[in-house]
Amino acid sequence: MSANHQSPLTTTCRFRYRGYTQNNGVREFAFEDTAEQKNTHPVVFDVDVQLPIEHHVHFQDAPRLCLLLLSGNPLTAGACEGTAVRIVVSDGDLTELLAKAEAVRSGKKHARSL
Repeated sequence: MSANHQSPLTTTCRFRYRGYTQNNGVREFAFEDTAEQKNTHPVVFDVDVQLPIEHHVHFQDAPRLCLLLLSGNPLTAGACEGTAVRIVVSDGDLTELLAKAEAVRSGKKHARSL
């Protein structure tokens, strides 16, 4: 995944977290676009189970981090256009997401979690 693209998603794209599955050491966090009563289109994030451990991230925070990745990322825009999207989250992606989450948290007075 490239971090150099920063264009926003269309305003009609809304995502709902659908849960996760785990296969062969990879957790798949699934979201779907549910805007305007149209068919849903999945966005799935593949996260190696070792990444959160190495970065001292609780697994229950992973969906929030993925949601941050959905915000303004052109790689997920395909879901808004009717295409399923799968993204493999790398070590660099997680580092970047944690920095973004910290920036969001710093902007709030009484933030408790990501």
